[in-house]
Amino acid sequence: MRLELRVVADLGLVGVPNAGKSTLLAATSNARPKIANYPFTTLVPNLGVCEPDALGFRGRGMVLADIPGLLEGAHKGVGLGREFLRHVDRCKAILHLVDGSSQDPVGDFTAINQELVLFNPNLAHKPQVVVITKTDLTEVREKIESGLEEDLKEKMGHGRLLAISAVTGDNVRTLMERTRKLLDKIEEKERLKKVEEHVAETQCADDETDSSDIAPLEGIAGRTKIMQLSVGNWKLSNPQLEYMVDSMDWQYYGTEGRLIEFLSSTEILKRIFQAGAKAGDRILIGDKGFCIPDMDDS
Repeated sequence: MRLELRVVADLGLVGVPNAGKSTLLAATSNARPKIANYPFTTLVPNLGVCEPDALGFRGRGMVLADIPGLLEGAHKGVGLGREFLRHVDRCKAILHLVDGSSQDPVGDFTAINQELVLFNPNLAHKPQVVVITKTDLTEVREKIESGLEEDLKEKMGHGRLLAISAVTGDNVRTLMERTRKLLDKIEEKERLKKVEEHVAETQCADDETDSSDIAPLEGIAGRTKIMQLSVGNWKLSNPQLEYMVDSMDWQYYGTEGRLIEFLSSTEILKRIFQAGAKAGDRILIGDKGFCIPDMDDS
């Protein structure tokens, strides 16, 4: 029997050796990793917690894992690559740090992505934020002016790219704020997936359940009963919706806003207004109540 310990973090910081991962970890969290201007300063994964309040924006804390620098051939074990790569598996997203001072930043980016996929093809689908580091150096700024960002975007397949300096703090807050928003979206998708899985399990467990009562989230508006309890007070009745609301993290300040967005995107909110509700009216779903916001600006 062989037991493996895998780091569980929100974000995995990956990149070639000396890309600036430990410097970013120290600049954004309570971690104090060993930092030096030579490769392989980090020999084991370091963990740190980024507290948004400390950086000046709102949101939940994020656990960051500084994965030691990867080499070409890491998926085969080169440079203890497999020992490091297995920690990336459990992260929700990847911060892919590209050393702007490297002779071939785009080549480094491509090589690391190849190693991730060769280790586990599923890592190709894990969301990434690409970060050009060391913009405090003149040579890096010159590369960016010469089109480094455009060259990277051609390889990325998405637009999540930002150039930073963890030494001076330039763009660090922006990076972490955008990353927090990305994690919010990822966690919301995971939560909705769990809701659908729960609904499917409930349907299988109860032979008497009418399939019209339990179905995928598509069309949920038509299955939601809207009742007016009194003037300005409404109740939404739908077991699927009630379970979803009950499973949400109401300690997080953005939860109510995300629920409103969900009700709007599924047209439940539209049906509430059609029933006669207006901004400021109170809505009850299960045991959770909230007020309808003014939607004029949406």
